Amino acid sequence: MPSNRYIPGAEALTGDHLPEPPTDWPERLRARLREIVGAHPAGWWNRANEPLLREYVRALDMAERLQATLDGLDVGACPAADLQGLLQARDRESRRALQLARTMRLTQQSVSPSTASRALERGASGDAPWIVRDEDDN
Repeated sequence: MPSNRYIPGAEALTGDHLPEPPTDWPERLRARLREIVGAHPAGWWNRANEPLLREYVRALDMAERLQATLDGLDVGACPAADLQGLLQARDRESRRALQLARTMRLTQQSVSPSTASRALERGASGDAPWIVRDEDDN
């Protein structure tokens, strides 16, 4: 279906979707989104997970901003209720970011090879990776 909109070359050649940050976002958020998109292989993103990606970037930014506020506080002079509220808000945003990362499979655990795939890579012998066999042993 022809369109008059600009399509990045990588998307046109591979059919992959490359999310772009909203033009009204501050540069720090735009750079963060581009960094996350660039850190994943072609084909990772699609239009359906783009809203999740945007929320993930917002959650990361807010958690970092809340942490920076906490880092600058004089805890002894801060009312306990204010401190508790900031801590709860920071923790809520951190949990939200982590949940979004898991949903989009961005965590280390979701992209690292599983035990089963590592076993398949070792081959039929099933030897542990630290066991080296001479060709005569086969």
